[in-house]
Amino acid sequence: MQVLPPELISEEEQPIFGVPGYNLGCLKRAGLPVMNGLVVTAPEIFFRTLLIHLAAARADLFEQQLEIARAQVNRIPSPDDWQAETRKHKLFYIDGRYYKKPPEVWKKLLDIWMAQVKNRLWREGFARKLSSAIKPHVVLLPTGEFKIANAHFDPELEEVIIDWERKRSDDRVAPWALKEIADLVKRADNKLVITQVYRFAVFKNKVEIIGMSPFTQTLPLSQTPEIFIRARQEKKLVKSSVKIFHDLSSGFDRDNQADGVFIAGEKLLDFEKAVFKMSYAALVAVGKPVIYRLPDISVDGINGTAALLASPKRLDQASELLVFLREKKNFNNIEPALPLLRSREELGEIKKGLAQRGLARSSTLKIWAQLSIPENFINLTDYLEAGIDGIIIDLDLLQGLLDGYFGEPGEIYRKYVRTLIKFLRPSLKIISGLQLPVLVIGETVMHPDMLDFLIESRSFGVVANTAYQTQNMPEYLAWSEERFFAKLP
Repeated sequence: MQVLPPELISEEEQPIFGVPGYNLGCLKRAGLPVMNGLVVTAPEIFFRTLLIHLAAARADLFEQQLEIARAQVNRIPSPDDWQAETRKHKLFYIDGRYYKKPPEVWKKLLDIWMAQVKNRLWREGFARKLSSAIKPHVVLLPTGEFKIANAHFDPELEEVIIDWERKRSDDRVAPWALKEIADLVKRADNKLVITQVYRFAVFKNKVEIIGMSPFTQTLPLSQTPEIFIRARQEKKLVKSSVKIFHDLSSGFDRDNQADGVFIAGEKLLDFEKAVFKMSYAALVAVGKPVIYRLPDISVDGINGTAALLASPKRLDQASELLVFLREKKNFNNIEPALPLLRSREELGEIKKGLAQRGLARSSTLKIWAQLSIPENFINLTDYLEAGIDGIIIDLDLLQGLLDGYFGEPGEIYRKYVRTLIKFLRPSLKIISGLQLPVLVIGETVMHPDMLDFLIESRSFGVVANTAYQTQNMPEYLAWSEERFFAKLP
């Protein structure tokens, strides 16, 4: 079972959480007023186990089987995820009724899922795939009681039709609400491309979208030779050999074309905010790596991994976050990265510390390491022998150390990357031979000569700092590849 707010459901997760919840999330991310809610998937493993046992009974005991199934389903306990998400809320709305207690909502959800199974039971009997009939459900979280209106855009009349659900004959809807609903229908249709029938909650001073369904009325044939149909403008996909990672350390911009996500832990020190952001990133990049660099915070003038070793409490917090996300939330695409290292001994100590906290390096847990000072590359074989699964290079830091400048006064020298390239070339050749992925960060990444070098050295990927860079860097890299290969004899 999984519980997620609609706005966190990515396109890849739509088959799991269903179209209704995903569409609500699309509208909410687009800035439309959508009521807060939770999309809940059924505890399928409980249903599957129960139905397999019941299927062994004789066919003539079908009715008794059904009653046994209903009684046992009602005893399914509410999962920890559900309890954690609902204890913060005081009012719930599901299928036309208000509830004030999470256990009541859970009982209602079990009834809904059991009804779905029952309908299929009558048609097919105790089939093996009965649990696949169970669909996710949306639980709304209103701020108070509300009235309901349904509305859609009628293509024949070319206006928004509003159907007010009246409980009493003297019910009235305020003119401002009618205007607001009409505007929202047009805006929502533009976001979802196709016409929908929308369901609205109307409060005393606001209107919120609470659901939608496809508008199935047959559209009239156009009397003119030209028919213009709205269509989502798709960005031309451009791919390069170098992968693009989107930096989601701050903000919630996302780009599904990115090959992965990078997050700097020092920008997410609050545990609850970190869980929310990391969960969002793991869902956005489902099936792709989400690299979480442990917090790089200075302690007594020392930063990087040395600071984490000097502050066990900070290491405890970062480890607890990763263990929770990977084991409790099953976000196994999240991979830890060690901040700046200064020696092989530091690498051994931090790996030992992580293993003691439940994060031992294995085939299912890859550990990255940031190597960004000259010592790292002079003693590169020491780090490779100690065992790491990927390397992160901060090009800005390394260039500053090599050329002897830092901060704003050194900006004039950033155009000169020859020393940096010359220094890195032998190391990246070794790393490339071992097929170890290298991810580079920093503004120096965008230098044309550096891009050529990264392509030449078969670097794994670069980190884009903004959504704009994420969207445009693939095309820029593809162009750089063409330019680089054109120079080859």
